[in-house]
Amino acid sequence: MKKILHFIWKWLIAPLIGFVFITLAAWAVMAIYFAKSPGLVLRVTAAVSFIYFNLSVFINTKRRWKFLVFFAVTFVIVLIWWSLIPPS
Repeated sequence: MKKILHFIWKWLIAPLIGFVFITLAAWAVMAIYFAKSPGLVLRVTAAVSFIYFNLSVFINTKRRWKFLVFFAVTFVIVLIWWSLIPPS
């Protein structure tokens, strides 16, 4: 039974979680890049910073829950900021 659960985690659940994180990160980067912020340099810098800080936390933390919390906080910040942009 333990081998079956390990197989399910390794080949089904973990890749699905990874896909969800990649999709959310891609949405956040595109939301930052395509927002109507003043200047292309600011938008590119903010998008690259989002990627850089999340990747550095992912690589440098031994406990993945710290990365999950950091990613959730940064994603919620982008989501709230995106929702406050007035529609054109």
